[in-house]
Amino acid sequence: MVVAILICGLFLAYANGANDNFKGVATLYGSGVASYKTSLIYSTMATIAGSLSSIFVARGLIAIFSGKGLVPDAIVSTPSFALAVALAAALTVMLATRLGYPISTTHALTGALAGTGLMAANGNIAFIKLGSAFFLPLILSPFVSLILAYVFYPLVAKLAPADSCLCVTERPVLVDVNTATTSSAFVIADQKSCATEGSTTILNFNSTKILDALHFLSAGLVCFARGLNDTPKLAALLIMVPFLSTETIIIPIAASMAIGGVIHSRRIAETMSHKVTTMNSKQGFAANFITAVVVNTGSRLNLPVSTTHASCGTLFGIGLQTKSANWTTIKHILTAWVVTLPTAAIFGYFFYNLILRIVS
Repeated sequence: MVVAILICGLFLAYANGANDNFKGVATLYGSGVASYKTSLIYSTMATIAGSLSSIFVARGLIAIFSGKGLVPDAIVSTPSFALAVALAAALTVMLATRLGYPISTTHALTGALAGTGLMAANGNIAFIKLGSAFFLPLILSPFVSLILAYVFYPLVAKLAPADSCLCVTERPVLVDVNTATTSSAFVIADQKSCATEGSTTILNFNSTKILDALHFLSAGLVCFARGLNDTPKLAALLIMVPFLSTETIIIPIAASMAIGGVIHSRRIAETMSHKVTTMNSKQGFAANFITAVVVNTGSRLNLPVSTTHASCGTLFGIGLQTKSANWTTIKHILTAWVVTLPTAAIFGYFFYNLILRIVS
């Protein structure tokens, strides 16, 4: 049973990587800033860094996703419970990955915990905690991300044009209706304006290249945040494996997430990069920055927010702002989100019953 839990837990980590690995860099690929291969390598390395860093902040989320407080402790500590949850969540996530739908592993885990708990505890689960500790953060995170992206993107859109320069220009200053003087002013303008008579160019720079660099940085932060937030949730299922400590659990989980992401990212990459909304570097930077803020904040507060919900929420918000949202794809994604929880719950209910029959 212990070996089965370990295998299923790592399979869930593999499924998580397959569905989630590309979400932080979808904007890089979608805006043409980076190729699929470059985006994939970058996201994998940043996610591994986040996973390993989760060793220092893992305990809060591990406690939440172990099921303690949701169902009686006597049930949580049984291998059958952990095995059923892992199988149910992994199957749900892999099914969505094969269909190309970016769903939340956090959402799948929540459904699996609820369904398995209902079966194992004969309906004796803490519904209040299920709502406040699980459902509320999952429901709020995409709306918070959407609103922040909708508000933040117009600020980013006003950034300087690509061929910008910093120059000193002589500008007329009106003193009264009959007289005018000149004063020097630092301005950021395009090259043509900087070249006008009376202007002295101090520094030429390409704001597009600067924005691309910020875009890469923000994408890495999202991937890092995903590793930081998701790894403890997966580790919660493996804490009963005798020869693994909290710290050593993280390493095989990080490796499984990376392998799953490298092998099975393509379909999710196409959905998120090209089918939700058109995007450029400014839009991609805004989306990633907001996603990183939401997910990292959730990790620090031990809130089970979903990187998927946050990243999709920001893309929805930018699509609304630019009026380029693909509502057909968005409806499919939202439908997949709605179906995720009951699907995982049904799987959890079924697998727990099946495991009890096998071991009895």
